[in-house]
Amino acid sequence: MKRAALEQISSVPLKRPLVLGPNRRFLPPITTEEATEKAKGAVPANMKLANKWALRTFQSWVSFRNSMSEEKVPEDLLACKNSEVVCYWLCRFVSEARKENREPYPSATIRSLLAVYQRILQDNKLDYHLFSKNDFRFRELQNTIDSVCVTLRKEGVGAIRKAAAVITKEDEQLLWSSGVMGTDSPWPLLHAVFYTVGLSFTLRGGQEHRDLTIEQFRRFPQDHGVYNEDTYYQYVEHGSKSYQGRLSDLDSNKACVHCPVQLIDLYIPKLPKNPKAFYMQPMQRIDSDPTRPWYQITPIGVNTLKNMMAKMSELAGLSNRYTNHSLRATACTRMFNAGIPEKIIAEFSGHKSSKGLQKYEHTSTKLIKEAGLAIKEEKIQ
Repeated sequence: MKRAALEQISSVPLKRPLVLGPNRRFLPPITTEEATEKAKGAVPANMKLANKWALRTFQSWVSFRNSMSEEKVPEDLLACKNSEVVCYWLCRFVSEARKENREPYPSATIRSLLAVYQRILQDNKLDYHLFSKNDFRFRELQNTIDSVCVTLRKEGVGAIRKAAAVITKEDEQLLWSSGVMGTDSPWPLLHAVFYTVGLSFTLRGGQEHRDLTIEQFRRFPQDHGVYNEDTYYQYVEHGSKSYQGRLSDLDSNKACVHCPVQLIDLYIPKLPKNPKAFYMQPMQRIDSDPTRPWYQITPIGVNTLKNMMAKMSELAGLSNRYTNHSLRATACTRMFNAGIPEKIIAEFSGHKSSKGLQKYEHTSTKLIKEAGLAIKEEKIQ
C-alpha cells in the first residue's frame, strides 16, 4: 500500500525541478562594480539627475579650458590625491563657470555643484571637506566662494527668488465646484484631505506629506457623532512630544462637506486596514458596500505627492499653478492678515525665527486700506 502510494506521488510532475544539496542556496558571485554600486546605497532619482548634470557641467568646463589654455586641468581631477591641485582648479572653476547662455550661476547653484563634487571625491576615498573651515587645505577655495558670492549678490544674480503663490479664496472655491475636491469618490476625497491637512498644519513639500501616518492624528472627542466648535483633530510631528497643530470643526452642521474634521472622519475609515502611510493609492473601482475601503494597500509615491497641488491647479483650471508650498504660504498669510501674533504663527508653522516667517506674510488689500485710514484719522486728531 505504501509502495503504491509512493509510486503514484513520484509519477506526478513537479512544477519546479527539485535541487538537492547546498549548491543553489546562494546567488552567483557579484562583480566588484556591482558591490561598489550597492555600497553607495539607494540614491533618489532626482539626486542622480543632479549628479549627472553637475558632472557634465564640470567636464564641459575642463574641455573648454583645456582647449583655451596651455595650463591643462587634469582629466581625473575629482579622483586626484593631491589636495593642493584639487583646490587650485576648483577655485578657477568657481570663478569661471557659466550657464550655457554665458550668464553666471547663482550662489546656491555654485554651492550645489561643489556639493556634488564633494560626494564624488569622497566616493573616490578622498577625505576632502571643501566647505569645512577646519579643513585648511581648502581655505583658498572657501575664500574664493565667499568672494564670488559677494560679487553675485551685488550684481543681483539670484537675488529674486520666486515666492510660493498664496491661494485665493476664489481658487479654493473653484477646487470644490470643479469636482477636483469632493467626498463622493476616492481621488476628490484624497485631494480635499491633502489640501486641508497641508493648509491646517502648514506642511512643507512632498516628503513631509509622504511621511504622514494616521497615528499622528488624534480626534477630540473620540465620539464621531459629536460635531461642534470643540470638535477637532490634533496633529503631532514625528520625533516631537508636543502637538504641532489643531484641525478644528468649522461648522456644527454634519452635512458641511468642507469641514476639516468631517473630511478626516470620512477619509480614515476608507483606508485599508493598518495602512503604511496616510495617503494611499485610490482604487480604480470602488465597492458599492460603503464599509469597503476606497484605497489600496500601496502608499502614494513622494513624487506624486510633491506635485499634488500643481496637478490639482491644472485639473481645476485655477488662476495660478500652485505648489504644495502654497498651502504653507496661504496658512501663514491668512493668520497674519487675521492679526494672529507672530509667536503663535511660528508655533503653528514650526519656524524658528521671525525672519523665516516674514517671507510668507502677504499683506491683504483690506489691511493696507485700514493702515491708510489709520494714518488719516491720526492726522485729523
